[in-house]
Amino acid sequence: MKLHLFGAGRFLIIKTGGSDYRVPAIPLNTAVVGDNDRTSNVFFSPLSISSALAMVLFGPEETRPRRCQRIFWRHKKHYNAELQTVDFAKRFEEARVTINTWVEQQTQEKIKDLLAQGVLDSLTKLVLVNAIYFKGKWDKQFNESATRDHDFRINKSQTKKVKMMHLKSKFPLTYIGDISCQVIALPYKGNELSMLIFLPTDIEDGTTGLEKLEKQLTYENFAEWTRPDMMDEVEVQVGLPRFKLEETCDMKNILMSMGMVDAFDLAASDFSGMSPANDLVVSKVVHKAFVEVNEEGTEAAAATAVVMMLRCAPMIRPAAFIADHPFLFFIRHNKTKAILFAGRYCSPSNLDICHLPYVLDCHSNW
Repeated sequence: MKLHLFGAGRFLIIKTGGSDYRVPAIPLNTAVVGDNDRTSNVFFSPLSISSALAMVLFGPEETRPRRCQRIFWRHKKHYNAELQTVDFAKRFEEARVTINTWVEQQTQEKIKDLLAQGVLDSLTKLVLVNAIYFKGKWDKQFNESATRDHDFRINKSQTKKVKMMHLKSKFPLTYIGDISCQVIALPYKGNELSMLIFLPTDIEDGTTGLEKLEKQLTYENFAEWTRPDMMDEVEVQVGLPRFKLEETCDMKNILMSMGMVDAFDLAASDFSGMSPANDLVVSKVVHKAFVEVNEEGTEAAAATAVVMMLRCAPMIRPAAFIADHPFLFFIRHNKTKAILFAGRYCSPSNLDICHLPYVLDCHSNW
């Protein structure tokens, strides 16, 4: 399945085969941030989650629950995805291994064991799986010889050592006065994708310093803050930690908090378009994502399984953009403004000791 990213604005428009869908990205980000410990690292793919759940749209017809309509809008009747039959009733563990092996292959072995033991059982009827993989080189690479040990402030009183990469060059940069935050765009080769980093100027709250930013991180604000005419190309000394993150998230509670309730309710769900007996219900939505940021660039992968405005202040030009305290980061497709990956880096993790074309392959065989 090839997903063509044609949309901009509030929704990602996915064109696939004879169908096109609009699915939200940023609301998923704020929901994930809000559902986790605010001092923990976070990484996920809004695109992977949205496109996997969009396949569920093939189920409900005109009588689908209105609450699901608030999350996803189906514009046409057909969703182009491949189907593979497995025996959940008698061989659910074998099916789990088969699915996990497929995901591992599609993500260059970055996503392993997407479905843990116990997720599937003999009552499982259908598993929808989506996988996305990205590897991109910085347009301006960091020099590995300039990487040094550096203190990373976790909060006002604690620090940990990180490998801090350094580079002095010209980058799009802005300052958001209302929330005292710098924003920098680090482009990948080809300039179709960029990593956008939101860095508060200091830790001003009792946790990570991100509370004010996260409270105001709506799609409208994000779009306004990162408008090209709001950012100035300036020479700046950049310091960015070298890091790896691997995160697993059960999306059920998050999606229910967004209003997608009926899909998880056996009495209220309507997937008659997928099963004439209308005996399907979503029991679990599992999302797993991996990212590595180093001197060469960024490698990221994600997989999702569905088991049935404030104006920017005038630019203040700092001499440096040193990410030595918690920050948010996003990998964005510049033309469509689609957020492919999003994350929050609050503390070094244990994991720390290819250019993506316009058409993104998001494989789905289940």
